[in-house]
Amino acid sequence: MGALRWLPLLCVFCTQTAGAEVTNLQVESKGKRYDIRFDVLTTAPPERVLHLFSDPTRWTELSKVVKRSERLNTSAGHKAPVSIVFQTCVLFLCREANKVSIFYVNAATGTVSGRSIPGRGNFRYAWERWQITPHASGARIHFTGIFEPTFAVPPLIGTHAFKSVLRKMLIEMETNLENLSD
Repeated sequence: MGALRWLPLLCVFCTQTAGAEVTNLQVESKGKRYDIRFDVLTTAPPERVLHLFSDPTRWTELSKVVKRSERLNTSAGHKAPVSIVFQTCVLFLCREANKVSIFYVNAATGTVSGRSIPGRGNFRYAWERWQITPHASGARIHFTGIFEPTFAVPPLIGTHAFKSVLRKMLIEMETNLENLSD
């Protein structure tokens, strides 16, 4: 219990890296659903960011939180469902979760959106939207998502756990965005 009280304070110091800034990270619990919003400012060019986000099978390159990401029906091309396996640990508790979604890309607006397939994976419902736009000398990544996991999330630490895992993933993602080449 003693270590848990320091978790929110430690996360405050994890919000910036040399080339990135995580801003506006919000996680709200509404019953069993979680509404998540955040912005990341990166020095990576928006075209590179959109290119990487347009192919969810490459998301393993962006963060260690994403353990596997693969198309389930390769004959369907980019419209095939994508299975994404996440592994998250908060203190000594680790959980692996699978989200199966179909993603759509609108290159003209810099948008990648996905919706889960009911009955597949560990989410009753998942909807997400990534908006990539030019910003200063790089890109702004704006994310909005709604997630309802099928597994139990302890109500007292659920929101803090989501924020902690998201901060870690976002900082790692931003660093990897800058290091990855097309």
